[in-house]
Amino acid sequence: MIVNMTDLPDNTDTQWMPAWSREEGARRAKAILFSACGVEAKRTWWAPGRLTLAGEYTDISNGTCIATVIPHRTFIAAARRDDSVVRITTDFLTDVDGAASVWQGDLASLEHLSGEAPWISNPAGVLWALQERGYSGCGMDLAITSCVPVASGFSSDATFAAATAVAVNELWGVVAPYRDGRDGARRGLHRCRE
Repeated sequence: MIVNMTDLPDNTDTQWMPAWSREEGARRAKAILFSACGVEAKRTWWAPGRLTLAGEYTDISNGTCIATVIPHRTFIAAARRDDSVVRITTDFLTDVDGAASVWQGDLASLEHLSGEAPWISNPAGVLWALQERGYSGCGMDLAITSCVPVASGFSSDATFAAATAVAVNELWGVVAPYRDGRDGARRGLHRCRE
């Protein structure tokens, strides 16, 4: 699937964006993590973009909503840390030298993100929300890259949060087995990793 991008911020001509293979997305995420943080990731995780076919916003009022995933994904490479520091980087934002900028915080201070770049609230918000619900774990370095078109109705913001949740699930061991002993949730999440 190739997505047509017509609402680009710089008013350029229409661009077609091909979806990356899982291998390409994983390679890119790992390269960003190593370049920005000097850390090698052993594994990557991903979350697909979403297209709503019918019923946009009707799902919040118990209406019918028909949505499907698209092959465009957000990829995360992550590495555990021995402390409570969280470093997050993405290739969407670069510094004046063209290098990926790195946001750094601490697990204990994630609720105080006002004044930070808006994009950081998606991955850091996942960590904060899990801690609010009693889960805990180590700090981590995260690198995010995506071929999900931004601001085009494919839930690119949500893919940042979803891919983070899948990665943190494994790094922190969040998902517990079902009461009857089946571990279907964990099996489903394993499909979203490389």
